[in-house]
Amino acid sequence: AGPVRVAVYDIAGRRVVTLVDGPQTGGVVTRTWNLRDASNRPVSAGLYLVRMEAAGKVYTRRVQVMR
Repeated sequence: AGPVRVAVYDIAGRRVVTLVDGPQTGGVVTRTWNLRDASNRPVSAGLYLVRMEAAGKVYTRRVQVMR
């Protein structure tokens, strides 16, 4: 349990959308990205980075969007 931030970035490092930003309960939590940016516009095909910050650690995963 604690503060968690999950955000999606484009390959240039610009934040596309924030999925989670605030305190979360412990355990497994699932969030789904609807492939839209912060303005609710569909994102383009390409490579994106999903970054999660929690418990003093940072995790990053690549996501390939194909249209």
